Amino acid sequence: MTDDPYWAAAAEGRLALQRCERCEHLRWPPAPVCPECLASEARWDDVEGGGTLWSVAVYDRAFTPAFSERVPYAVGLVELDAGPRIIATIDGEPGELAVGMRVERVTGPQPSETAAPRFRPA
Repeated sequence: MTDDPYWAAAAEGRLALQRCERCEHLRWPPAPVCPECLASEARWDDVEGGGTLWSVAVYDRAFTPAFSERVPYAVGLVELDAGPRIIATIDGEPGELAVGMRVERVTGPQPSETAAPRFRPA
């Protein structure tokens, strides 16, 4: 387990992103200051909802040994309904995934070796 709020949340099946305390801007990737108002105060908030698949890549070889039993698997760039775009594992048949399709977040605990935000076709 990690002490990084993003990865710790992912291992628990949650999605946590940084939010500015001053202007409420939700941001990814995390940063020491808000890109909107330059405030340094931030908190980590759980983000609910789905998004839109912006890009997808199918891995025919495991990126790390922990993913070897999942080959082939898909990784995509998801534009969240909440605003930011994140990289996430995309469940489902790789050949049926398409840019522009709606996706929903998969919740629930995950093995720590492969914990990452996960989505599936909506």
